Amino acid sequence: MTVIDSHVHVGRNHARWEETRPRLEALGIESAVLAADPEAYDIDGDAGLPGDLSRPGGPYGLWYIGGHPFVGIRRGPARLPRDLSDFQGVEWHCYFSDGFDYGGSGELAAAVELLGSEDARPALEALEAIVAANLPVRITEALPVTLALIERHPEATWVIPHMGLRNGGTARVMNALAGSPRVFFDTSVVELNEGMVERVGADRVLFGSDAPAGDTAWSLRALRSLHLPDRQIAAMLGENAKRLFAGERDGAFS
Repeated sequence: MTVIDSHVHVGRNHARWEETRPRLEALGIESAVLAADPEAYDIDGDAGLPGDLSRPGGPYGLWYIGGHPFVGIRRGPARLPRDLSDFQGVEWHCYFSDGFDYGGSGELAAAVELLGSEDARPALEALEAIVAANLPVRITEALPVTLALIERHPEATWVIPHMGLRNGGTARVMNALAGSPRVFFDTSVVELNEGMVERVGADRVLFGSDAPAGDTAWSLRALRSLHLPDRQIAAMLGENAKRLFAGERDGAFS
């Protein structure tokens, strides 16, 4: 079975790929989806690093747009890379939200009003360019913002990290988006169970660990221990991520 860790963070000064990669390989993980670490002190400097590291066949790099969840939102022009084709997706992380949402988010109407403001326009224009480039967007925002952005771009491909844990709570997010076929979920830092997989379907679940901070061995063991058919395990371990990030997206999840 191909194994791809779809949630790995990298940085130039910490979470260095040169150190993380051997640990993944020792666990039999063949490739990874890389994004800058939101906790890096030089997040702007690290935003493009995953693109520098990406290669055909992996690792796959995500461009970073967002803020730091512990110091507040970052609004204004959302910077795009010179060439979006250098990346296989985008990490959209707490751009509009003050921080992680574990279930205490407000009403959807407030999010719609926020996204209709002048301050939101640069970021929304950047998102339109990302969607036009057919790049998957891994999004971490409060639940109302998450739902509002997905509603604005139902044609886009979205990935919800941590099975929704930080986007409003796992059950709330999965229930809200279970019927959205272009929304996927990664398994990082959550205790995965068969019910979660059944709720959204194994073809929409991606193995992830949040390495190097997350416990990759634990995440891998949790997925492999599920009482599910081998075909579903193989899809979640790597086949879904390969289709999503390796340029095999067109028509695959319509």
